[in-house]
Amino acid sequence: GLFRAEIDLSQGSSDTRFTATDRQGAQASLNFRAVPGNDASNALKLVNHGLPNTRYHALIIANQSYRPWPKLNNPVNDAQDLKRMLEDRYDFKVTLLLDSTRRDMFAAFNALRARLKPEDNLLIFYAGHGDVDESNQRGYWVPVDGERENRSNWMSVVDVTDQINALGVRQVLVIADSCYSGTMARTALPVADADLVGERHWDALRAISQLRARVALTSGGLEPVVDGGAGRNSLFASSLLDVLAAVREPIETRRLFDSLAARFSLRAMRLKVQQKPQYAPIRFAGHEAGDFIFVPKR
Repeated sequence: GLFRAEIDLSQGSSDTRFTATDRQGAQASLNFRAVPGNDASNALKLVNHGLPNTRYHALIIANQSYRPWPKLNNPVNDAQDLKRMLEDRYDFKVTLLLDSTRRDMFAAFNALRARLKPEDNLLIFYAGHGDVDESNQRGYWVPVDGERENRSNWMSVVDVTDQINALGVRQVLVIADSCYSGTMARTALPVADADLVGERHWDALRAISQLRARVALTSGGLEPVVDGGAGRNSLFASSLLDVLAAVREPIETRRLFDSLAARFSLRAMRLKVQQKPQYAPIRFAGHEAGDFIFVPKR
């Protein structure tokens, strides 16, 4: 769950304990120290904890000004805000595509293939219309010029998976904010032990960072998703940007997703939106046992 609390720091740092109790009476507690802003910036100096020095790339695709399909309101804002976040906060090298055709998207993948190395990591973000073929449950990303009843120039999730397989990089995370985006990932993802702390946690993270990962974070499952709902950004993108801004040390996407899902659920409940983000390995993409690691700038 997600909640807000105010802590008085007028007298300096404060040791705080949170305790959660479920309906069966089971309890879990968390102790932490809240410190004022100036002290916090010093307390959170980042270290790499022995993680590999990996180059991070991102391909951000946002389709908004559709011609046959209804125009959308938020994809361009979402893409530009995510680009700024990844460049300024995480040191990604970003390629941005706005209102792109299928040809544009394939050309961008080909350009990435020419310059990415096996030890690199890649984030792919798509915001725009999505659809599904009910006969085989295959999902599609709809280009800006995609025809309504003709899928010949759409981009299927199989096309995306083929491009990922051809890249050969270490870790790939696909983030899709579109209708029926859950068709890309349909299996369960093992969860790392949340009780690992200290050096044991960093040992696990170092091991995860070396493994081949092909994972997808989607704004919903096999259903339409809402466009808008959070001002200039979609409900999903707003939640994503908020959790990325809050990261202070290297974090695997599974943990990032837990925070995003809680934040999204609270906002969706207020707006009476029936939509649930998903996180899972990408089908047929060669996922091993890794996870995409976000490393904020020091």
